[in-house]
Amino acid sequence: MRKIISVIVLVFCGNLFAGSVDALPVLRMGTSARVMGMGGAFAGLSDDVSASYYNPAGLSGLEKKQLSLMTGILSNDRSLNWFAFGLPFAKSAIGFSVLMSGVSDIPDVSGGTLTGGSFSSSDLVGYLTYSSRASENVRIGFNLKVLKSKIDDTSATGFGFDFGIKARASSRISIGFVIQDILTSLKWDTESKTRENPPSVVKMGLSCRLLENKLYALLDLSKISDRDDLKINGGLEYRILPVCLRAGWDDNNITAGFGLAIGALNFNYGLRFDNMEANENRHYISLDFAFGGRGSSPSYSYGSEKKEQKEILKAEKKRKKEEEKLEKQRLKEAKKARKEKEKKERAEKKKKAIMAKHYNKAVKFYQAGKYKKAIKEWEKVLELDPNHEMSLKNIEKAKAKLQE
Repeated sequence: MRKIISVIVLVFCGNLFAGSVDALPVLRMGTSARVMGMGGAFAGLSDDVSASYYNPAGLSGLEKKQLSLMTGILSNDRSLNWFAFGLPFAKSAIGFSVLMSGVSDIPDVSGGTLTGGSFSSSDLVGYLTYSSRASENVRIGFNLKVLKSKIDDTSATGFGFDFGIKARASSRISIGFVIQDILTSLKWDTESKTRENPPSVVKMGLSCRLLENKLYALLDLSKISDRDDLKINGGLEYRILPVCLRAGWDDNNITAGFGLAIGALNFNYGLRFDNMEANENRHYISLDFAFGGRGSSPSYSYGSEKKEQKEILKAEKKRKKEEEKLEKQRLKEAKKARKEKEKKERAEKKKKAIMAKHYNKAVKFYQAGKYKKAIKEWEKVLELDPNHEMSLKNIEKAKAKLQE
């Protein structure tokens, strides 16, 4: 426990892990040089294998198997490494990834005094990701995380859970919703069995395609449980094949980066400006590979954009078929209604002809003084039209004549 307290003091004083004193800060340090160059905003896009970290729902958008290797060059001799593999199926995908960080040669402090000794600290997070398409425009996904933290000869283990949704609002706009570190906890193997709970994160993301899909505009808003304010991440990605330029904003820190596509291989570099005067900045380098085809040509979507475009075209084709079907149904119903109308008109015309025949015959009988026969003919008219006014009046006249 003494060494745990020493680490906390050093973290606070030395701004270790971006000034965070909560449990397992590596969970919120970010990964993927591509994403870090865009300010860490990725919840709404999540279109490559790093979706397993930012929004697991996006993993089912993969078109090919993908492998990603990343290393981070950080200040204070910290290390950050990431390995991820994504395997897509027809409507789903699974992913395996590992995030590792650490720092060595930490001075040992006892009673506020350096002892001359040192020790190391390391964290490891293993991700098992599953993602599936819930509907034509909605994907869901989740992570099961295994956590391991070690400080010298003291260690902790635990588990965590993430859940994400990605929805396509239109052909250019997609949104994401993520809850990270649900019920996540670490238990130390000390005598007191200390338990730590990393803060949970609720995140909303927006992605918009502009300039004929050459430009991505991204925005993430995050609420971290141990912070009062919202964390804002925003980024841009502009594609000039085979080069991709990026810039972003990561919670008050400027970021930049670029990517280069070489066949199925993508090289990405990201830079986060933490302290430019002291040259304490974060550098990220990633190598991403798409098996079985070009990884990012003709774009840096790593295949998923092409898949989404196919799905959009498929949805558009389906919509047109449904419209054509509805139009055929409308024409069929209109034709049926027209035939029914024509049938009714013919029946009405025939009815009027019969009525006219009986009426005229009744008039002739009346003029000939044959009032009973006239009444019978007018009554036949009334059988067809009970409200025929002239027939009613003439029957009354004929009855009056019979009584004279």
